[in-house]
Amino acid sequence: MSLAAVVSTAVLSIPPPPSRPVAVVDSLDLRLHMAWGQAYLERERPEPAIEAFENVLLKDPHHFAALIGAGYAYNAAGRHADAEAVARKAVKLRQFDRQAHYLLGVTLVIAKKHLSQAEHHLSEAVDEIPLARLELMRLLLARGEVDRAMRQLERFTKEAVQVQQPNFKTDPAPVPALP
Repeated sequence: MSLAAVVSTAVLSIPPPPSRPVAVVDSLDLRLHMAWGQAYLERERPEPAIEAFENVLLKDPHHFAALIGAGYAYNAAGRHADAEAVARKAVKLRQFDRQAHYLLGVTLVIAKKHLSQAEHHLSEAVDEIPLARLELMRLLLARGEVDRAMRQLERFTKEAVQVQQPNFKTDPAPVPALP
């Protein structure tokens, strides 16, 4: 058999490409992009963080942590419509996840949109995310609901004191202030 015959037979046996691209999900690649996204976000560099999280989402559109990371990065970059879209997707994906509710609530408050929805989502998150209570307080103050805002502040203060009390069995004694 001639070389031309072998090549033509080989080409004919290759299946046609799929109608849409198929992303090969490499778990190491996803973990690296997630780590880069988090590192950039922690260093207040939202644009490269967005790129890293979007790379993960291209390979796995339902990657929950990438949705949350992208939402925070979009907010930091001032891209609130994009942040709202990924936050809504995260809430839809995991409707009982408090982090997703917090992200959506904060995003709506920042964008000054759907404030009753923002209140709902922040209220969903307050038991696990103390900052949600502060955001809820700010929202209530902006709406003139001072009494409800003060109750949220009191609860936040009480919870913050419980969280920050030192454990004297394991923590060193506090250093006295100099006169």
